[in-house]
Amino acid sequence: MQQPTQTKAANKPRPGNPTTNANGRPRATFSGTRGRLTRPIRYPDAMSEGQSQSNPYGLAGFIVSLLGLLGCGGLLCPVGLVLSIIGLKREPKGLAIAGVVIGAVGSLGFIATIITVALVGVGGVVAFFFAAGHFEAAFDMAIIEAEIDQYIQDNGAPPANLDALSMETDMTTDAWGNAYVYTVDDAGNWTLSSMGEDGIPDTDDDINYDDF
Repeated sequence: MQQPTQTKAANKPRPGNPTTNANGRPRATFSGTRGRLTRPIRYPDAMSEGQSQSNPYGLAGFIVSLLGLLGCGGLLCPVGLVLSIIGLKREPKGLAIAGVVIGAVGSLGFIATIITVALVGVGGVVAFFFAAGHFEAAFDMAIIEAEIDQYIQDNGAPPANLDALSMETDMTTDAWGNAYVYTVDDAGNWTLSSMGEDGIPDTDDDINYDDF
């Protein structure tokens, strides 16, 4: 009787054809009697995972801190500092560290600016009100002059005093609560002035209408 011919096992690996390549990764192998190609499952390398990592907080903190230092007088630096500190908890930390340094420097400069403004603020407020008093005096005396000119046209001579103009009291009183000083001589020449903040006539802070 003729003996049956023995066939090779379909799944037996061929000699010299290992199931893994030189890098230790599985090769594509043939399985089953029909020779179907089975592809190995590929896993991402650890190096490629590290390269794909990003740190959005570190990047945002660095950009905001840099913009705050260069363009906003340090105004945005505290925001950039906070974002950079949050970014220190993630990898990579390079931009986050730079953002912390820049944000800290800019924040200190911004705080120093605020302190300086606060220290000189009192003097600035005093100067503002002093200038505002001069502006009010100039405005009031311009209106008084117009009323005096109208009085002269109607009566042929300037008024003896400001009460003759029938103006409201606040228009004949300066910013410091003193009445404007009005004088007129026999020739009809008149003057108008404010005694200034000290309320004393003929001192350095007097405001004369002729000065305008």
